[in-house]
Amino acid sequence: MSMHVSCVINQQSVTLDCQPGQTLLSVLHKVLGMTGTKIGCESGSCGACTVLLEGDPVCACLVLAAEVQGKHLTTVEGLGSDTRLHPLQKALAEHQALSCGACGPGMLMAAAALFKKDPQPDSSAVAEALSGNLCACSRYPQIVSALSQAVKTSTEPGGCSRAALARVKGAAVCQVELRPEAALQGAILRSPFAHARILRVDLSCAAQMDGVAAVLSAKDNPELCGNLLARDKVRYQGQPVAIVAAQDAETAKRALAAIDIEYALLPSVTSVRAAMEPDAPLLDETLFTQGVDPAPAQPSNIARRHTSRKGQPDKAFALAEVMLGDEIECLPVLTGGFEPAVSIALNETGEDRVGCDDDSSPPARSLSRQVLPLAELLRLQTGQPVCIKSHPASVLSLTPAVFASFRLGALNDGTLKVAEAVFCCQSGAAAAPLAAEICALAFASYQLPNQNLIAYDVIANTPPQNLHLEAAAMAALLVTETAMDALSRKLRIDPLALRLQNARQRDSLMAASEHEQYRQPVAATGGRGIAHAMGCTHVCDIELDALSGQVRVTRYTVFVGAADAKAGGDDNLFQQALAEAFRQIVNEAVMFDENGSLHDIDVMHYRMPAVLDLPAVEAVWLASSENTEQAEPGASTQSALGVATAVAAAAIANAVANAVGGNLREFPINPASIHKALKRAALRRR
Repeated sequence: MSMHVSCVINQQSVTLDCQPGQTLLSVLHKVLGMTGTKIGCESGSCGACTVLLEGDPVCACLVLAAEVQGKHLTTVEGLGSDTRLHPLQKALAEHQALSCGACGPGMLMAAAALFKKDPQPDSSAVAEALSGNLCACSRYPQIVSALSQAVKTSTEPGGCSRAALARVKGAAVCQVELRPEAALQGAILRSPFAHARILRVDLSCAAQMDGVAAVLSAKDNPELCGNLLARDKVRYQGQPVAIVAAQDAETAKRALAAIDIEYALLPSVTSVRAAMEPDAPLLDETLFTQGVDPAPAQPSNIARRHTSRKGQPDKAFALAEVMLGDEIECLPVLTGGFEPAVSIALNETGEDRVGCDDDSSPPARSLSRQVLPLAELLRLQTGQPVCIKSHPASVLSLTPAVFASFRLGALNDGTLKVAEAVFCCQSGAAAAPLAAEICALAFASYQLPNQNLIAYDVIANTPPQNLHLEAAAMAALLVTETAMDALSRKLRIDPLALRLQNARQRDSLMAASEHEQYRQPVAATGGRGIAHAMGCTHVCDIELDALSGQVRVTRYTVFVGAADAKAGGDDNLFQQALAEAFRQIVNEAVMFDENGSLHDIDVMHYRMPAVLDLPAVEAVWLASSENTEQAEPGASTQSALGVATAVAAAAIANAVANAVGGNLREFPINPASIHKALKRAALRRR
């Protein structure tokens, strides 16, 4: 039963025809066609749908349409006009502060509420006003800087690019707003279990429902579906089992519920060390470890073993004057964005129009590409365009789980002589080629005559990880750089001086040592971390609240060596890397129940960095140097962003370790791990 709500929207009186319980966000999009207010997490966590209700910022996804009866509402469409932008819109457009159209309208409305009360706020006040708004692109410094320079009077929109104007007006088209008129609505049935045998799938009831065009599963359509849908068993929670195409979303939802599927629950394994045990539950009975001689006779969860050995490590350890050993464990965290994605298979070639011309955030575009093959399956079956809407919580994306042990041997003056490390890395239910990349990058930035590195690729009942190179860089450099800092503490040598003594490329380290940030004393409540790889040196200052365990980055500088041309002069690359590293290294690890299923899988339960967490990154680009030494070959396949993110994670980790007064052994860094480290440091001081 519908209801009528009268209110004033953007200074115009309107009467809304809505349903009881319908949100304001839904009414704006579906009833009024006002898509400037963007759809985000729909749980009030991201701020993308911020509007002004009686002048105060609110999340439209948390406000019922009935609540606006008799009230005044302002959306981004009412902030300015086609001919005269609001000063805040003009500022963001002129400075090209927004890289997509997902978060900008919400940011603008939150800022508009502030500027109405204080026409000339400083940057700290602007940042505070935006603290409830998330940016998947992490362009907080650019946004705050632009808004802080906004003038009082409206100006004409001349001199701004068409894309920039669309983003500040809310006119940028995001994926969730796209659906061809003739397109069917697709939906995915995902496994609720981490590991289970599929005993039976009955699609008949769903297929006979009015409005249902197609229902597919791999058991009934093995040639068509291939490996896109689970066939005999599911290997991780969220694995697609069946797909539906229907005339609308509600019909597709009912069809999914009508699919009769029977599972037989199997023992699951989610820990990398547990997955490597001889008696661990097997994910794939046909998987035999590669890289082992002689070849194993029994299957296991270890996909491959890779080794990298040079010199005489055993002899070098015997001659070393100082030895250091430790273990590090990195538990997986949830990654991804807050914006729903839409995958649309449009034509006979399966061309993804959405990935080409929408203005969604990068995580949404990535999610769209992951789901697109399923939309294409339905298009092939029905002969009609199909669109599938996916929420980030439905397509789980985890960082890899890593367990590593290492030993370093050095002389008393800090000269590295030998390194030995074992990396056990699992990136989900599908084997990923991490081992070789890890061995190529670990300790590769340092002159090391002797080494013995072993890495294992392991599978477990967790969602597959797609970013293989970035994951390998994270595993390798987090161990390498935390080991270097641990050695510097043991030898009582400055961590930057220790790296300078052993590095293959020294110019960025030398520049960092002479920079005023490194010469300044560290705050009593903070810590400073150094990390170095592939010719770049990162210096990170953090502030630590020992009581709450909260970590905040206060200053961050990257020194780019002359020989490193990958980043191409893009300062924003390092800003993005810092945000992604903070997200992965300062967070809460995901929790699994006894059946391997994840707890708390939405945007409210993992941490995306907000505007108050991160400073603007200062990038120092160095000129050519005759003394620059070339890095060791082997890691050239790494992406610039992947390496920068890994180095940033190590710099943050070392900064926190120095703040708590000792080595960190557990990641991600959360209040529990910080309090453990503080207790260990207190015991050492007694």
